[in-house]
Amino acid sequence: MNTNNSVEEPERAETEPIQEAGTAAPGERKPEAHAVKKERKLRNVILIITAIIVVAIVAVTGVKVWNSHKAAVAESSPEALSKSYEQLQQVASKPANATKQGGLRAYSKAQYNPDAPTVEVYEDFLCPYCGKLARELEPTLIRMEKARQINLEFHVVNFLDTPQTKQYSTRTASAVAYVSEHDPDHTAAFVSALFERDFQPNENHYKDVSNDQIAAQAIKAGVKPEVAKASMNGMYADYITKATNYDSKRKELYTTVQGTHSFFTPTIRVDGHIWPVNVFADLSHSSEQFCHSIGIDPVKVGDPSVLPAIGTDGVLSVIK
Repeated sequence: MNTNNSVEEPERAETEPIQEAGTAAPGERKPEAHAVKKERKLRNVILIITAIIVVAIVAVTGVKVWNSHKAAVAESSPEALSKSYEQLQQVASKPANATKQGGLRAYSKAQYNPDAPTVEVYEDFLCPYCGKLARELEPTLIRMEKARQINLEFHVVNFLDTPQTKQYSTRTASAVAYVSEHDPDHTAAFVSALFERDFQPNENHYKDVSNDQIAAQAIKAGVKPEVAKASMNGMYADYITKATNYDSKRKELYTTVQGTHSFFTPTIRVDGHIWPVNVFADLSHSSEQFCHSIGIDPVKVGDPSVLPAIGTDGVLSVIK
């Protein structure tokens, strides 16, 4: 019995020459050879075209990652900037501990260290690049904040809001603003919880995230349940919109990405100096790079006795 599912050929006479499968007899053309060659050539052409398309898609996606997270082109004249600043100051409901420029302090008055540098983080909770950077860098920022090595501020914006996302950027930003006022010591942990990989929505394929789910992330981050629930009242929605409008006109926040000079998220500033996130192709070492830039040994993060060098000499170095 044939056990390998092949078909047994009948025995040949000893005088009959054995012809290998797939070969032509002497003087006979092999009709399938030309077809096989054509098929192979066509397959190679298809592979080359596919590779070109993939490279093009990657390039376009790279542009989109940044361009979709920059502020809409807005008038940035001194008059427009001044007007947007006045509108921000005149908002009826604003967090009591917010800065004049819309920063949400992630620390209480007792936690503030006048000798430490101030780190400002500008981000949108729907921005995937913001999420990627936050997951790599913010654990380090939180440790430094708790050790009073930095004073951490969040500038949360909403320019990725669309009807399809049901104002997700505004809802989350307003919630963070509320928490920063009523439970500031858990603000940074709440921000990190919103950027968790299994929680942050996909910008291009948004699936509804309810207010209850956002409040649950706040509680998970240590925010008091009553504060977490109240944070979803939307009372700071207008404040977030006015702060976003103001940030988009602040030329000191502008960076150049792929030939476009504008305000992008994420943006990080240290004592007024921009830390150019966009020069790093790989964010997996962003914590170490950030520590080097502000002048502190990564092993000293969390040590209250050690302050970043930028806090004393104002120098911000960057690894490119």
